[in-house]
Amino acid sequence: MSTIKAIDAGRNAFAELATKRGQKLTNIPLKDNSIAKILSNENSFDVYFVKKGDKHPNVQMFSGSPEKIQAIAKDFLANLQKMAAEGIDVMKEWSKNLQPQKTQIK
Repeated sequence: MSTIKAIDAGRNAFAELATKRGQKLTNIPLKDNSIAKILSNENSFDVYFVKKGDKHPNVQMFSGSPEKIQAIAKDFLANLQKMAAEGIDVMKEWSKNLQPQKTQIK
């Protein structure tokens, strides 16, 4: 499935795309009421800027070594913070989605 077809498939398309690629998904609300959807793992960092009703979002995709991705992510997230909706900590939101899920033992 191509990226565009996945996006056109519906609102769960980004979660499905992230799962298929082995990436984590982070949604960042922006000041202009659009959403930055970050799909990332240690070797890739993709950001889709989605406006309501838009089936063809703007996208920026990066790939490379973990060190390169870490540097790109740091700079990109710092710039994205300036665009984020009030009260949103971009780095915190992105970081918490990268943490392994803890399983509770009862």
